[in-house]
Amino acid sequence: MRRRDDEGRDAVGGAGAGDGMICNEVPDARGGRKLEPGAMAVQKSRKTPSRRGMRRAHDALEAPALSIEPTTGETHRRHHVSPSGHYRGRKVVPGEDE
Repeated sequence: MRRRDDEGRDAVGGAGAGDGMICNEVPDARGGRKLEPGAMAVQKSRKTPSRRGMRRAHDALEAPALSIEPTTGETHRRHHVSPSGHYRGRKVVPGEDE
């Protein structure tokens, strides 16, 4: 149990004792509150399995989109040069035969 003083505040002193502030918060120059340097933010409550699942919904890996080069018939990734050096029907990278 917490120890309280005569006015019902926490008996432990320090920054913000008894004024409803969290122990690692300090008053801001504009009257607000900010965390003191080196203090980490901590979540108020656990994430539910539903929220966790919704966040992970976009994390699944997809197979890369493949195309067939019209001149050589090779399969390559979309918008990439084929292994033989062709892109969209034209030779763009010189090979050993040239």
